[in-house]
Amino acid sequence: MEKHQAIQILNEQKDHDVGGWKILEYVNHGGSAAVYKATREDVSSALKIIDPGIVEKFGRDEQIERIRRESNLIDHSHPNLVRIFDADVCERTSYLYVAMEFLELPTLTKRIPEFPHERIIPIISQIASAAKYLENQGFIHRDIKPDNIVMERDFSKAILLDLGVIRPASEYLEDITSSSAFLGTTRYSAPEYLQRSGAEKNIECWRALTFYQLGALLHDMIMRKRIFDEIDGPPVALTDAVRYKKPVVDNSACNHISNLARNCLEKDWELRLELVTWDDFLQSTELNEQKPAEHRIASRIEASRKSQGTKNIITPRLSKRKTVERVRSQIIFLLREQCTDVGLFPALRIEGSEARKRMRRQFCYKPDHRKSTHYKI
Repeated sequence: MEKHQAIQILNEQKDHDVGGWKILEYVNHGGSAAVYKATREDVSSALKIIDPGIVEKFGRDEQIERIRRESNLIDHSHPNLVRIFDADVCERTSYLYVAMEFLELPTLTKRIPEFPHERIIPIISQIASAAKYLENQGFIHRDIKPDNIVMERDFSKAILLDLGVIRPASEYLEDITSSSAFLGTTRYSAPEYLQRSGAEKNIECWRALTFYQLGALLHDMIMRKRIFDEIDGPPVALTDAVRYKKPVVDNSACNHISNLARNCLEKDWELRLELVTWDDFLQSTELNEQKPAEHRIASRIEASRKSQGTKNIITPRLSKRKTVERVRSQIIFLLREQCTDVGLFPALRIEGSEARKRMRRQFCYKPDHRKSTHYKI
């Protein structure tokens, strides 16, 4: 919605109300809605009115379904989720609206450059708790990012916003709001979500997306800058970075949580779920003293075997193969990046062969049909 449209709605409704909420002033606007400060029976709210143009473009039923989902969270009990007061269709104007608590707090985006490292664990625990609460209610947020989080000025508390993007977390729940090709933010989306390969129908893949986005938040707080901050060019460059480039998470003041961030940002979503669980985000000694990833995986495999009475749940060979594929992706990205820097665009092939007895992987980089460069792992 453009700002002039938001102001026009304000002027038209200044002597009326929308769903019983009296609009007081304009606050902000975005791509799909405008937000106003409003009041009803001495309750102040941030009133979000959905752009009628968006409703017409994507279908009224789809947008009503989004409103209905938010209404399911009215009077929820989680302290780190924005409170929802009302979500409905105004009978008088036909506007779709959501009324939520009015928070005059800065976003995490604005606090990143000054974020105190000692507050990272409490804050990531709060956001993870909110995301897990949504999953327990049957929903996935799918757009967790600094712009959708507000902070108390003393960094004591974080609140997750924008519940208009939630969707059913289970593949067994019908999602009629999937007509748009992509809903989210490229910079903070996991590779598998950008590719839309169909894996997102799996509830575990949705959880992997949440873990990735929590890892991106960790990156920003640890490094005090947004993830892939050095890439601000054409959209394809950012997409390639998300798919292939490994973000650097390295700060001596945050060694105890840097490993968790790196595990969350693993490109392979299945391997990501082997490396990360909800418990990793809790304030505990495990978070402060991260065990090596391979030890943590081995412990989980052993626990699974004992609880399920089987020896064929996960094998070390599977994890090694996934790790090798991650290395291959990194090689591809780095070669492309180097070629772009020097203005060369050779015919590029990455061929792999595995010596199974020795468990060794060989990559063959062929920039043309005459030469080959081999890298052995």
